Amino acid sequence: MLIKKFFKFYLPWMLALSLLVSFAGVINTFADQPNTKHVFILNSYHQGYAWSDSIMQGVENVFKRADFDIEQYVRYMDMKRFSYSKEYFAKLKESYRADFKNIHLDAILAADNDALDFLRTYRDELFPGVPVIFCGINDYTAAMLDGRSDISGVVEDTEYIDTIKLALSLRPYAKNVFVVVDNSTTGRAHRSAVEKIQSTFSPEIHFEYLSLGDYTLEEMGQKLSELKNDSVVLMLQQFLDKNNVFYSIKKSTSFLTQKSAVPCFVVTESRMGFGPLGGKVISGFHQGVASAEMVLKLMQGEDVSEIPVMIHGSNKYMFDYNAMKRYNVLSSQLPPGSIIISQPVSVWERFKIQIITAALIFILMFINLIVMALEILRRKRLEKVLIKRENEQHQFIAKSPISIAIMTSAGKVEFVNDCCVKTFGYTIEDISTVDEWYLRAYPDERYRQEVMTKWKSFVEVALKEGRDIPRHEYRVTGKDGVMREVKIFGAKIGEKFLIFLEDVSLRKQTEDQLRKTLDELRKSNKDLEQFAYVASHDLQEPIRTVSAYAQLLKDAYQGRPQDVINKYISFISDGARRSHQMITDLLTLSRVGLGTETFGFFDFSIVLERVKDELKGVIQGKEVQITADTLPVVYGDLAQLTQVLQNLIDNGIKFNKQKPPVMHISAKGNSVEWVFAVTDNGIGIAPEYFSKIFDLFQKIHTAKEYPGSGVGLTIVKKIIEHHNGRVWIESVFGQGSTFFFTLPRNRDNNTALI
Repeated sequence: MLIKKFFKFYLPWMLALSLLVSFAGVINTFADQPNTKHVFILNSYHQGYAWSDSIMQGVENVFKRADFDIEQYVRYMDMKRFSYSKEYFAKLKESYRADFKNIHLDAILAADNDALDFLRTYRDELFPGVPVIFCGINDYTAAMLDGRSDISGVVEDTEYIDTIKLALSLRPYAKNVFVVVDNSTTGRAHRSAVEKIQSTFSPEIHFEYLSLGDYTLEEMGQKLSELKNDSVVLMLQQFLDKNNVFYSIKKSTSFLTQKSAVPCFVVTESRMGFGPLGGKVISGFHQGVASAEMVLKLMQGEDVSEIPVMIHGSNKYMFDYNAMKRYNVLSSQLPPGSIIISQPVSVWERFKIQIITAALIFILMFINLIVMALEILRRKRLEKVLIKRENEQHQFIAKSPISIAIMTSAGKVEFVNDCCVKTFGYTIEDISTVDEWYLRAYPDERYRQEVMTKWKSFVEVALKEGRDIPRHEYRVTGKDGVMREVKIFGAKIGEKFLIFLEDVSLRKQTEDQLRKTLDELRKSNKDLEQFAYVASHDLQEPIRTVSAYAQLLKDAYQGRPQDVINKYISFISDGARRSHQMITDLLTLSRVGLGTETFGFFDFSIVLERVKDELKGVIQGKEVQITADTLPVVYGDLAQLTQVLQNLIDNGIKFNKQKPPVMHISAKGNSVEWVFAVTDNGIGIAPEYFSKIFDLFQKIHTAKEYPGSGVGLTIVKKIIEHHNGRVWIESVFGQGSTFFFTLPRNRDNNTALI
């Protein structure tokens, strides 16, 4: 009730008083508005040139504090980029004549020598009777006034002596002054000026001149980096190097002062802020301030003849706070009135208005303190009731059997219940913000970015449209490192979200297991269908052979020679052997994947030795040459992988007409898998049979040409796929074949399929 009274009575009166004061100020401003003054500002150089911009800042600083309006007409002669010529000055004259044809000027401000020279030549023709104030004038002499009393201004007086004295006072052990110039006209003028004042200093002070015209910028930097602690650097001019490469003030000054092992001093403000310690500098800003103040005197009625030329006094001692820290220079060591740039602003200077405003607000608040205190007491009583209810709700959530968290719209996690901690292992200290949850729960950076983008879009829509966060599934990594499939959704409650996390890993695993089992069943059914078909054809063929020759033997026994009987018996034996081989191979094939394997790590060379021993008779009989590279350690079932290599080597020997048959086994690895290759010099296989030879009972040749059941390569394929690998062939018909198969390197990826 008391707060309502404050806003109803006190606040309107305060606003009305503020508006009244503001309105009075506006009336006073309009009442005192004088006539506008017109000032032509002629700059010798170009906009963007640090010196010219600094002068203009000084002029603006003064003009904006004037009690009357000043209309400024600013022109740039661009003499840094255009050489002097009478034709160029004549064009400027005609341009200014057209620009100021109908404008009455109250004063002209000329910045730097070229502007003053132009006005000395053309002022009477273009601007008769208009007083001129100049600034930034080098090599000033009284003759520049042409005997006139309607010209005055500020001289640019370079303080070489005071700057060198300053450097030697701050570095009392310095005996060497290195003067950096270039070979330009200005650079040579600087050197000449310093040479003239050398005698001012003690003979113990040695002066050495370094011209950028004799070095590249990098070479000059190297030179300065080698200076001893008994030296200082006076940096005057460094625009052009020995290759005529032009450098800006910022680039050359920053580079050289950073490289220099000793402090650098300057005489112009334009180089300050780029690394030099300081100096008594010609300040474009203060030149602009001093000349603008003279213009104001003219505007206020003072005659230009009564304003003397300012030859000294516009230069200021200036220092860089960062360079002072670098060379351990204290402010107490500086001349009185020194200007320090880059110095951190005090809290009072930075926030003076805010502090005063805050104090006034504090006073107003104090007046209403008692009223607010009563309101606070009322709210506290209500707050206790709300806290009690909130605690009850938190207890309900904390004991819930579902993982629950509370998150603010700003991304702060305020609460996680016991089930959430138990499931994922993260306490509120681990995931106090959503960003911490992202880092821990999604360690893979690419997946984390995907989740963050999706989740933030859901939150934005929820906040904008007042809806809940829809259910989505994520792969969440717990504190124990275990990855879980989790469905996450959120209910929006005010500016917060109640987040539900449902662990569906077990269900997903069951679904995946069921899917794999179904796939295996489908594959097994396909094999059974093929087997049933083959059994009705291939398995009957050797049985028919046995039956037929047995009958022939019975019918032909009487009166037949012994060799015919032996021949029939061999046919019967061969048919029985082939039936036995088919049944044996089918039995081997059926056992793959029954879960009877023993998986472990072993050297694959053991597999090769076992195969050589198993096929010893064939190898020796056919003089087979088997070579191998260094073979790796793999993870799998030793017996089954031995069966794989034996079938491939036996295949290479069987389908081979070369003498001797040659086999080579090699293996190459990458970060994911080992790729094995078994190469032979056999008869090869045509490309159209590449995809068929691994199918059950698929034989390209007849049993008379090349014996075999047609199951061997099917066994190879099934074992390798059971090890989560792949198998394929590359061959040139008549030139040999290479069988490839892979085994995963990662044990987790090497677990056999169930």
